[in-house]
Amino acid sequence: PVGVPADTSPGAGVVCSVSSDKANSWTKPVLATDKGGFPWLDFTSDGKIWMGVVNDTTVMALSSADGITWSAPTAVAAYGMPKATNEYKWPVLNGSAFRIVPYGALAIDRTSGAHKGRIYVAYFDFEAGVGNVMLSFSDDGKAWSRPVNIGDAPQFDQFLPAVSVGPDGT
Repeated sequence: PVGVPADTSPGAGVVCSVSSDKANSWTKPVLATDKGGFPWLDFTSDGKIWMGVVNDTTVMALSSADGITWSAPTAVAAYGMPKATNEYKWPVLNGSAFRIVPYGALAIDRTSGAHKGRIYVAYFDFEAGVGNVMLSFSDDGKAWSRPVNIGDAPQFDQFLPAVSVGPDGT
């Protein structure tokens, strides 16, 4: 397993350490990326690790075979955040004091189906003036699909996305 400490800002970076003995010991933490924060992880069926991160404007993905050496991040999509802030200067949703951060989610298709290995990234976007959950996918981690809004109520803020791939590939 890969240990990823929590971070409090989108651009602060991510460090990783690895345990191969059920968390009894860990490697020295190493910098996975200094291009973004708020990491999300998933694994392919052959053990490759994928990480999604965000900086102040972009959702990115990177990969590793061992949890120590990471690829350079590849841009998945640009995203926007609300301009309104609360008393602590955190972005907030329309008409609310609810703090919003650009958390996203990443999932890998580990089935033996037609999309085996496909990487899915869901993330929050405020470009349209309302919170939307967007989804993009890639079969190689380099070329990403055009993001689509997967929300079902466009007049309301939608946030804190989650994504997974079921055992049948759906």
